[in-house]
Amino acid sequence: MTSVSYTPAVSYNAIRSRWLRGLNLVWRLLYTHGEGWKCAGSLMAQVKTQPRVLIVDDEEDLCWTLTKILEDLNYQVLSAHTGKSALRHLQNDKRIRFTLLDVRLPDVGEAGGLSLIKKMKSIRPRMSVIAMSAFGSPFVKTQAKRLGAVAFLDKPFRVEKLLKLLRETIGS
Repeated sequence: MTSVSYTPAVSYNAIRSRWLRGLNLVWRLLYTHGEGWKCAGSLMAQVKTQPRVLIVDDEEDLCWTLTKILEDLNYQVLSAHTGKSALRHLQNDKRIRFTLLDVRLPDVGEAGGLSLIKKMKSIRPRMSVIAMSAFGSPFVKTQAKRLGAVAFLDKPFRVEKLLKLLRETIGS
């Protein structure tokens, strides 16, 4: 039996070189046809200062759909499918200013989802949390608001309602 060694067709350095040439081309186009370097600089500054939205839901399809909608509206979006990963995101990313949280996550349950609001607010007190659930009883809604949620959305909800809440919350 003979051993076969694998050699990649394109090296890492070649890929990196092509990527850098492409980036250089974009910068030159902005400089030549835009308003100089100010155009590119303001674009980069806008990307850096854009607040991040964290979507926490165990339904991956809902997370994906909301991510695509919000990204199309120029929001930076992160998603988490468990309470633990949501807390990890909050501890590692200081730019998260808004969280959309399903209070019924499999790893924490409904009571744990409500306590997750309290944990999130202790990590980031000024962050806005909108709680959501398909099983939102009046008790759960009042508890969520008492623990720091700015609103409660019943699933299924209209995207327009979420966007209105998002604009009002991030704008303040």
